[in-house]
Amino acid sequence: MRGRCRSSRCSVEPAARQIRPQAERYKQVEQRARVGNLNTVAYRICLEAFRSCGLTFVKMPVKLITSDAKGFLKKAIGELAEALGKIPPRHTYAGSVYYSDEKLKKAAEQLENVRSLFEDWLFTKALWNESNESPKLIRDPFTGSNGDWNSNRFHNAKIRGKLILFKNALFDVTGLYTPEEAKLLVQKNYEAERSEIDFLKSRSGKSSSKSETGREHIPERIKNEVWRRDGGKCVECGSVYNLEFDHVIPVAKGGSNTARNLRILCEPCNRRKSARIG
Repeated sequence: MRGRCRSSRCSVEPAARQIRPQAERYKQVEQRARVGNLNTVAYRICLEAFRSCGLTFVKMPVKLITSDAKGFLKKAIGELAEALGKIPPRHTYAGSVYYSDEKLKKAAEQLENVRSLFEDWLFTKALWNESNESPKLIRDPFTGSNGDWNSNRFHNAKIRGKLILFKNALFDVTGLYTPEEAKLLVQKNYEAERSEIDFLKSRSGKSSSKSETGREHIPERIKNEVWRRDGGKCVECGSVYNLEFDHVIPVAKGGSNTARNLRILCEPCNRRKSARIG
């Protein structure tokens, strides 16, 4: 019996020691899959194996590249023009530029093509007007068939996934998403941030302990706790617009300003609740 115990213990310990490095390998493969280097089937296999080790990860598919896309392009065009001017030696004849070295000629052509592409984007009014209304997918001659940039550079920014232009901001969306899904992710991310900013603006300047109706204000720490708990959206319909703090048990009926008695509702859901109670 003693020999069996030692044998079983020895067979378990090596297996336990292998879990951690195995999980790390799964994590690395999973990260590569998220930027589109593996197909969907391989991604799911890696994801299940990663989760079987009891590990979790946080997806951050939307990354802001710049909040001033026009300024980014203007700066890039200026730097490209400056780089073109530094390529020696060259001479002009009949309006054409000639380079003595073939490598220099190829480098100059590449720089000129990128500069011309950036200028087309910058001066295409339809692109900027449409992107103010809805997200637009940005492609170049080297993007994949699904719109992924695959770690190619957009001037000095490395783009791992899909490049999305929305409201003069550029976003990098990584993961196994279609172009339409990537656009929806950017729009959802933008709306969630705007909703939180609007909420912060709406509660600023309320320093008094009671409102004009004589009701005590909800403490800021309670508001923050409820906001984080409910995810900054209506708990009934999931809307992120016109949000309000609702008392589960109304104050008039003895309800308190505690986190347990508060929740976030949008204005229409809150009005429907009031109609039912009234």
